[in-house]
Amino acid sequence: MDRVEPSLAAGRRARRVLQAAWVSAAFLGSVATGGCSPGGIRPPGPPGTAAAPGRAQSESVQPEGGARSVWEGVYSKDQARRGETVYERECLECHSKDLTGSGHAAPLVGEEALARWADLNLGNLYATVRISMPYGAPASLSEQEYLDVLAYILEKNDFPAGEEELPLDRGLLDRIGFRRN
Repeated sequence: MDRVEPSLAAGRRARRVLQAAWVSAAFLGSVATGGCSPGGIRPPGPPGTAAAPGRAQSESVQPEGGARSVWEGVYSKDQARRGETVYERECLECHSKDLTGSGHAAPLVGEEALARWADLNLGNLYATVRISMPYGAPASLSEQEYLDVLAYILEKNDFPAGEEELPLDRGLLDRIGFRRN
């Protein structure tokens, strides 16, 4: 591994501290305004929609009519391979090599993760990850990189791969749920 210049390393540390402070402020602000739930930060719903009392605005029930399930092979093996590369570069430090989490980072595999996602669809999960990850630099990856990481997470949770990739269309992602159809 190449050695990083000390001044460059210090600059990176300072950038991460500032970004962490921004994320903490955003998180605390969302808690203060009711935008956080035990399952994680929920992104706002579509303009003009209102949340039911006690529910986050975009909290979702499983999609209806033409809905798909993650059990139907909604990502490709190639997409999961790309996601693994992005995960190792951007996520591994906090969520660990085996995706079980560490310290402040929630697990991305196993019963706890699946329980958190049970009532979500992939559109909800995509939006949540995009606005909050990677820690210290949210929304810093491309849309495709976020989708690829989601494909990798699906693979590591033993959901089957298919022929098609997860689409870059939020409306289509909203129709893919975690429950078996």
